[in-house]
Amino acid sequence: FTVLARKSRISLRKRFLRRILESMAYKIEFLPNSDIASLKAFHKTVYRPSHILLRDEFLEWYTKGSPFYKNSTFGEKSQYPILVARNNRVIVGQWICQPSIFNFYGQTFSMIWLSNFLISPDWRHRGLGGFFIEALLRQQLADIFGANMITPEVAKLMTHYGYCYTKLDRYLVILSPEALELVRHNQDLKIKKRIKDLAASSNNRRRKDIVLIKQVAVFGDSYDHFWVNRFAKSCLGTARTAAFLNWRYFSDPFLRYRCFVVADREDILGLIILRVELIRGTRLRVCRLVEFFSEQGVVEPAIDFIVDYARRHKCVFIDYHNLYSGFDKEWFKAGALKNGVLAGELPRLTQPPSYENFIINAVFLNKSEVIPPECFLDWGQWYTTSGDADQDRKNFS
Repeated sequence: FTVLARKSRISLRKRFLRRILESMAYKIEFLPNSDIASLKAFHKTVYRPSHILLRDEFLEWYTKGSPFYKNSTFGEKSQYPILVARNNRVIVGQWICQPSIFNFYGQTFSMIWLSNFLISPDWRHRGLGGFFIEALLRQQLADIFGANMITPEVAKLMTHYGYCYTKLDRYLVILSPEALELVRHNQDLKIKKRIKDLAASSNNRRRKDIVLIKQVAVFGDSYDHFWVNRFAKSCLGTARTAAFLNWRYFSDPFLRYRCFVVADREDILGLIILRVELIRGTRLRVCRLVEFFSEQGVVEPAIDFIVDYARRHKCVFIDYHNLYSGFDKEWFKAGALKNGVLAGELPRLTQPPSYENFIINAVFLNKSEVIPPECFLDWGQWYTTSGDADQDRKNFS
């Protein structure tokens, strides 16, 4: 027993010393404005040549264009909100730290949204991910940290440091039997019958013109009134203010969206943002729904509008990833699937389409003393979508 205990202590010392030596190999800091060339050199080692982050216009918009950035400490310094790791001055890893505002049933807190976590292939599996997270935890940057669409390995690492973990639900509405062309195992007779039955069911529904649904070219004061008095009080997640939506969906230099509001004669009652695209290498169109929220009384006609819009634009299915479960009854009535077998058979809408990592995860760290920890264990009221950050090219429409 004494010999085993001594060996265990020696092993722990070795791991501790190795960790110290590894930490000395890196310098982790926020990217200075003067060193954008080093970041671009790093991007060329990890991204495909067509990737959207290799384009100067998109990088500036994505990291510095947000209204939340302009009011942050990064904005005051005009500094890139990108945490980088260097070895001998060469960037070997990055983590984009987008300033944001977290909404908690109408209360607001500072937030950092983490995206595009990348490590150079030659520097993976050396503990660099842990050093990144430790560096973030030392910074007094925000009350809440959040991330989604990260690999299962990174998600597991982040939970080790106290992050809460969940998976976004995938909602699919099949509109055409042609969707079978995108199914991974399309020779399965049960899947074939399921696709045909779902397509027939969705096409038997007709939109109910109970409310006015109109396309908008900008979000203004009337939308902010809806956000403050209705939307924000119903859920948790990134603050969907007019300024944020205008930046996110009207100023993107490459992707084009269609934005709608659900309204009666006087007030806005809901929000719909989507786009239609042609799947690379096919003749098939799909509808990607990226934002949807509505007052309970008009959820059904709003969903019927989405289905009708996608059908009129000859889409074979609608794809939507979200945490909020408040509209499940209406989605199911419209013929939507939530997760299930087909969610793994139909590709996630990357370009080209991918059958890997079709489950999108989300992780959050609560450093606020006001927000109860238990709210990070009940995800049903969280309004968090996958967004549209997995695209690497211009889209169809």
